[in-house]
Amino acid sequence: MVGDTTVQPGERLTFHEVERLLARADAIVAQGFINLAAVQRFDSAGVALLLELTRRARIRGGQCVVRGCPQSVRALLDFFSVSALLEFEAPAAA
Repeated sequence: MVGDTTVQPGERLTFHEVERLLARADAIVAQGFINLAAVQRFDSAGVALLLELTRRARIRGGQCVVRGCPQSVRALLDFFSVSALLEFEAPAAA
């Protein structure tokens, strides 16, 4: 979309990509969400990024909502027992 300035991950949210996104963490927090819909590969660095975004948002009195979270990502977040620490956008009604 032309003019879209949102900061979002691509298909991978792994160690190398997280470094780039962490440099933009304040911009992600300012937009209030991170959209994971395109993410196909996700590792513990991605978990750490989501926790850091949440921490920064809470310090500012806000939240950073996780949108479009694929089931595979949610399963990893559940495995690490961190899902309860994150804010997820409710799935769209069918």
